Amino acid sequence: DLYNAFEPDIKITAAKGKYFKADEAFSKKIKEIEGVEIISRTLNDKALIKNGDKQSLVSVKGIDKNFNKITNVDSSIIDGTYALDNTNGSAILLGRGVAAQLQVGIGEFGNEVSLYSPIRGKTGSLNPMDNMNQVYCMPCGVFALNDELDYQFVFVSIQTAARLFDSPDKISAVEISCKK
Repeated sequence: DLYNAFEPDIKITAAKGKYFKADEAFSKKIKEIEGVEIISRTLNDKALIKNGDKQSLVSVKGIDKNFNKITNVDSSIIDGTYALDNTNGSAILLGRGVAAQLQVGIGEFGNEVSLYSPIRGKTGSLNPMDNMNQVYCMPCGVFALNDELDYQFVFVSIQTAARLFDSPDKISAVEISCKK
C-alpha cells in the first residue's frame, strides 16, 4: 500500500497544540520500550512554496536521519535523489504534483524554491512578507505515491523545518518503527 510508505507503525503527537518538546531523555525512554526498533523526530506544518511566479500551499514535513529507515520514502523517488541526510544546505524533496505545479526541474542550475511561514506572534507591518520566515531550498528529488500526497507534501531536513517554523526545540511527532 503506497500510503503506508509514509506511515510509521506508531506516531506520538501533542495532546494539545501543534508541537511539543521531546528532549534526549524523552527519546531515550521511548527507545527503552520493548518492541521499539527505530524512532524518528518530525516537524510539520503548512507553508507557502514559491518558484518564480508559481506558488502552492503545501504540508512541509521536516524529517531526521531515521525517518527514511522507518518509511522507505526513498523508494518512491521518480526523479533525482533522496539527499536530505547528506546535505549541509537546505535540500527539498517535492511531491510529483507540487513539482509540476511549480514547474520545477531537478538539477537545473539556480533552481531554488522558497518556503514561507508566518513568524509566530509577529504582526503590524504593512508589508505582509515582513511577518514571514523565508527559507530557500534546492530541489533534490521528486517522489510519487498517489495524487493526494504528491500534490500536498514536501520533505526537508528537520533543521530546515525548525528554521522555517521558528521552532528550534519542539517537534510535531515522534514516529516509531516496531520490531517485526
